[in-house]
Amino acid sequence: MFQYITKGGRKRWINTKRRDRIVRMISLTRGGNRIGAFATAEDSDGKIYVGWSLCHTKIDKFDSLRAISIAEWRAKKNNTNTLPPSIEKQAKRFMERAIRYYKGKEVVPAFSWPTHVKHIRRQSFIRRIFDSIISYKAGK
Repeated sequence: MFQYITKGGRKRWINTKRRDRIVRMISLTRGGNRIGAFATAEDSDGKIYVGWSLCHTKIDKFDSLRAISIAEWRAKKNNTNTLPPSIEKQAKRFMERAIRYYKGKEVVPAFSWPTHVKHIRRQSFIRRIFDSIISYKAGK
């Protein structure tokens, strides 16, 4: 099982007929440029591993067969590279899809989830404010 990673595209408005009225709604197919792929591979222990590949679009040209082969290789090798934050949401959706597809088998990501830098910075900022308030009150 595999799925391409897309970026860009645009929402399209379409006119549909519902209950003898014409209704304008957003189309679910958005398109976009392919930039990578997710793929699954089954190991000898019965687990399903999920791998990924991503193309640097400013330097490289996307090749669909190479993207799928790199993603399958990472899944078979159980390569624990960190997943880029730009494709984190798509990876979660693909994992959910793989769990539904392979019913009864354990689906394991062959990558580590990225740490959220913004959350860590926010905590340290709050801690710095709290520490400055405490030190200000202690100085009085």
